[in-house]
Amino acid sequence: MQPPPQVEAQAPRCAELSEQGLLCHDSWCWELQGQQGNDLLAATSTGKEVWAVGAAGTLLRWDGKRWSREPSGTSVTLVDVDHSGDEVWAVGAEGTILRRTRGQWHAESSPSPVDVHRVEVAAPGDAWIAVAGGVARYHQGAWSWVLRAAGDYDLWSSGPDDVWILGERKAYRWDGSGLHEMETPFFRGRFGGTERGRPFVASEHEVYQWTGEAFEQRFAIPNSTFTVEALAQHDGDLWVFANRGGGGSGWDDGRLVVRWDGTTAHEVWSESFPASSQWSSGMPRALALLDGGGAFLMGERGRTLRWDGSSWFEPPRAPGDIDVLLPFDTGGYWALHWTRGPWISGLQWDGTSAWRPLEQVGGFTSGRLTGTGPEDIWVLIGRLSRWDGSTWHGYDDVGVLRDVYSVTRDEVWAVGDGGRAVHLQGDAWTEAPTGTTGDLQALWASGPKDVWAGGATLIHWNGEAWSPAPGIDATEDLRITQLSGSGPGEAWALGTRLHRWDGKAWRDVAPPRGNERCWELWSAGPAATFATCEKGFYRWDGRGWTALPFHGRPGAFAGKAKRGYMAYGDALLRYCRE
Repeated sequence: MQPPPQVEAQAPRCAELSEQGLLCHDSWCWELQGQQGNDLLAATSTGKEVWAVGAAGTLLRWDGKRWSREPSGTSVTLVDVDHSGDEVWAVGAEGTILRRTRGQWHAESSPSPVDVHRVEVAAPGDAWIAVAGGVARYHQGAWSWVLRAAGDYDLWSSGPDDVWILGERKAYRWDGSGLHEMETPFFRGRFGGTERGRPFVASEHEVYQWTGEAFEQRFAIPNSTFTVEALAQHDGDLWVFANRGGGGSGWDDGRLVVRWDGTTAHEVWSESFPASSQWSSGMPRALALLDGGGAFLMGERGRTLRWDGSSWFEPPRAPGDIDVLLPFDTGGYWALHWTRGPWISGLQWDGTSAWRPLEQVGGFTSGRLTGTGPEDIWVLIGRLSRWDGSTWHGYDDVGVLRDVYSVTRDEVWAVGDGGRAVHLQGDAWTEAPTGTTGDLQALWASGPKDVWAGGATLIHWNGEAWSPAPGIDATEDLRITQLSGSGPGEAWALGTRLHRWDGKAWRDVAPPRGNERCWELWSAGPAATFATCEKGFYRWDGRGWTALPFHGRPGAFAGKAKRGYMAYGDALLRYCRE
């Protein structure tokens, strides 16, 4: 009786990972639960549900148990969101206005083509927007201008006959029939609160409230160097988020959340760090409060912290932007990441809860990782070293190299300048003549008899010898920096141009429209190759390139088609099949 045929494992479907609570879109899921890397700029809460919006058309919904992403139909930045009942509105750049009714999003016409800064939903079908130079109202299916004057405006309401507009030195109240103007003791600010006719306003480090006759100060952030960025009220308590940026002022950067119970204000969260490390933290931008005393704090790079009533929880992230990633089937990773200054250091993720630094790995401006598992890892960072699970082994005798690739545990290739290639089989390294004197700096292999090396040129190892790549002019300086593929019939080379191997010959592929150069490349199959280029992040589907709605660009790719990963700043994503 013949054994059943072996079926190669495939990447999980996006729906499968979404059911596990991961945020997935465009073939990628944020691997650590609750993460997503697009900036979040505003949120609104019903107490049970939360809506958050941000860069690249990001629309997220918390249903009380998990976050999910909903299609917005746009890639522009969304900067504000509000709701009334089951109706949700979101606004953003280029006059973008979105409306969610009956569980579906659709675009609304805009009275202005310029960026929309604020939206306030006074009642279902009754929405107000603010742009630079005015405030408009959507009522009975049409837009009309309520205020037309130069300046920036904030909005707040407790109902259709209690809508407030805040300008630079004046505030206006709509009582259902007209606007009433009043002076303010502050210059600009942000609205918040839930009490009818009594909105709060945060201006600089002070918080005011309308008493019915005037705006009176209620409290101030303990340190006047902080500025209030967002405020929200639920169950009577007012929460404010404040920020202090270094900016050369001599202060460390700081973030602060203060909770005011009507009498006293006390700190519930804070962090501080040198201004030079701001890139690794992520500035919070929005507060959302939940029934029962919970809260979310959200911001740059999709950073999301949750308050459960007694403590804060944040999904773990790498302490810095990941530049090189090596994942394992066990769920762990090794990575090289940028630290303060122009240096690369090593990190290890244990697969469950924490990153820890690798003290033996670091101190250079570039590096490579390869290996077959946690007990077989090769690191090329200044010198070539191997970790066997308990001990480091150095290989200084192999000389200066540019890349290393582990085909199997006992078969490893490394390449360097002058066309040099060295081959490890078992315990011994041997030189393997390549037939070229051009520098080599990239490797990829689908197996021991299918190895590609690139740099000044592109060559192939068939298990016995190196030979020039079919379809490539061996005299041209290709400047290849990356190689990737999904099998013997699908490989890509990235250099001054993009090249694709179809199993017979290499052919040039035009980069995504509007891009002259690309920097990172990873292939999961003939219809799923991903590239980061000058103007964004793109997918090749076998016919052409499609831009994906990611804010910023991934920094590194790794793994195989059945378990592929992307490093996105200080977060990780996993490849999934649609």
